Amino acid sequence: MSDRGREAWGYVIGILDRMGVLTEADAMAVELMCEARADWLSARDQIIAAGGETYTTEAGLIKAHPAVAMRNDAARRLQSLLAEFGMTPSSRSKVNAQDSDDQKDPAAEYFG
Repeated sequence: MSDRGREAWGYVIGILDRMGVLTEADAMAVELMCEARADWLSARDQIIAAGGETYTTEAGLIKAHPAVAMRNDAARRLQSLLAEFGMTPSSRSKVNAQDSDDQKDPAAEYFG
């Protein structure tokens, strides 16, 4: 995992753990999310360093900086993975959190 991916890892794991949606099976998907975030940051930094999203060619044409496509691709991957884990407002209601061990399920007690 990249340095930036590792930086995101602790932050993302903390959020997902508090949300109660994290399981051992999620490690690879979380890694992909962290790397997508790292890719997005890298492309964003390249755009900033270049002075913006466009450049002018020697022929006078205005073109998009190559990092714009990389940033947009990383944003799509990141958005998709954020939604998978319920980390966007619209997706949050679709993700079921795990019951923690210290909370009792009233239905399970009644029917159990």
